[in-house]
Order: sequence, then structure tokens, then C-alpha cells
Amino acid sequence: MLRTSRLIGIASVIGLAPLAPVAAQTTAAPPAHVVVVQLVLRNDPSVPFAFEPSVVQVQRGDTIRFTEAANAVHNVRFLKQAPGAKLGAAAVGPFLSKVGDTYSLVIDSRFADGKYEYVCDPHQMLGMKGTMIVSERQVVESAR
Repeated sequence: MLRTSRLIGIASVIGLAPLAPVAAQTTAAPPAHVVVVQLVLRNDPSVPFAFEPSVVQVQRGDTIRFTEAANAVHNVRFLKQAPGAKLGAAAVGPFLSKVGDTYSLVIDSRFADGKYEYVCDPHQMLGMKGTMIVSERQVVESAR
């Protein structure tokens, strides 16, 4: 009888162990997200075409998605890159010609932290330009 009650006591402690609170710190990066930049026609004759928003902040792991919204031919070409960037072929995007066309870039190791300036080649002379600022993804510490 003593042996049975000892086994039940041990089983009870083992069974309750997962329910005990655990104080631990974990580190996790915030989830990546998609930043949408629309290529638009504006009611401003001085700058009829634009990237909206014209300035975006992204972090490594995010995706920047350029979306054609003006029903005109647009593209994205990076004129200035942060020191250490290695965009290669990603520095010039395809031409987008109909509403809904997209060009997406994952902000990965090709993108060094810093400032990037881009233009639309067909509308650069009309002032169609934008800026992207890349920063390191922040790690969040939390206690459970």
C-alpha cells in the first residue's frame, strides 16, 4: 500500500510539472511584413506620377511590393544604394504596364542598412522618385 501511494504521489508531481509557471526569456524577431508602394497618377501637374508613399522604412526580412495603380508604364530603378549593398539585377525592376502589376523585392542580405533612392525611368524627368531606408530587424525579448 505504501508503495502504491508513493507511485501515485510521484505521478501526481510529474503530471503537474507542465502546469508550473516557467520564468524564461526568449528572443524572437518580430514578424516580417509587406510594405506596399503604389505607382500612382496624381492631380498635380508639376509631379503627375509618384510613388506613394514616397519614403518607406523596411527591415531585413520584409518585402517591398511596388504596385501599378496608374495604368501607365512604370518601373523601379535604384539610383543610389547604401554602402555595401549588392543588389545586382534587383537594382532595375521590370516595366509594369497595367493596374495590378507588381514588382516585389525581399529585403535580404543584398541590402545593407542605409538609404536607397529609386526612380521610375519613364517618369524620372517628371519627378517620380522614392526613398527606402533599410534598418536591422530588432530582436524583441519577452518573458513567459
